[in-house]
Amino acid sequence: MAAHNTLASAVSPIFLRLVLGATLLWAGLGKVLDSTTVTGEDAARLAVAGIDLVPAEPEQPEPEAPLPATDDNTGGESPGDARLDTDTPSITRASFSQLQTQPAETPELPPAEQPQSNDLAEAVEQAAQGAEEFVEEAIEEVLPTAADFAEDYQIRKLHGITLTLEKAANPAGVADDGQPLEPFWPDWGAGDPVSAILAWAVAATEILAGLALILGFLSRLSGLAACGVMLGAVWLTSIGPFFSAGTLNYGFLPPHDVFDVGAWQGLAWQLALLAMGVAVTFSGSGSLAIDRLLFQSKPRDNDD
Repeated sequence: MAAHNTLASAVSPIFLRLVLGATLLWAGLGKVLDSTTVTGEDAARLAVAGIDLVPAEPEQPEPEAPLPATDDNTGGESPGDARLDTDTPSITRASFSQLQTQPAETPELPPAEQPQSNDLAEAVEQAAQGAEEFVEEAIEEVLPTAADFAEDYQIRKLHGITLTLEKAANPAGVADDGQPLEPFWPDWGAGDPVSAILAWAVAATEILAGLALILGFLSRLSGLAACGVMLGAVWLTSIGPFFSAGTLNYGFLPPHDVFDVGAWQGLAWQLALLAMGVAVTFSGSGSLAIDRLLFQSKPRDNDD
């Protein structure tokens, strides 16, 4: 029984950290190396967050079929050319010089109306009332909008996290009761350049923690980092949006149908990785790991 327990405690963490590490490494590299496209409102949000948007390469059009050969009977001219020659009136040198000598008629402009004098105090009051509206319009003109990004723009996949943070801090739309959506991320965690820095931090954490878990180096710390990443993913993608809309079931569950596997698979995968991170944090790296070589403790006598 003692040997069985020893084998289980030594081997089980190895499988946990290998699967968790490979998943984190795959996800982190995909965010950094792969790209996706955005347009419209999403592109405008990323532009406000300071992300450089590169226009996506347009698809190459298929080559057009060659034009049919011309008929020899027409003397090398197409029917359209012949019709153009017969229908277009010719302009002689005499008629052209006659057009040049004819003076152009200048329309008479109505007399300018004299501006009415306004009282200085009234002008100052009107200027003060319109100052705030002028400033708001100026800000709207400076900030990019969805109309400025009608085409597709290419971004790294990690900036999907940047976009998620921007939407969480400043959600657009209204809830079912007609009230504006509640933010579910603090303002200080979004905007230029905070949201982009956090996105890079998440990708770097996934890559470094994934490599460390595979090698069994600092496994407990890497498992704890994985827990942090998964908690953020659960809140920002699976729980927070429904909290913002006020549609959570029992205060913490998304309003999905109980047996809708497709709707629950994202949250289920995140919770599974979170549980694996917790297990590695408490159990350690197992027997086959660099941690065993660096931090192996001396065996203690069993007093029981």
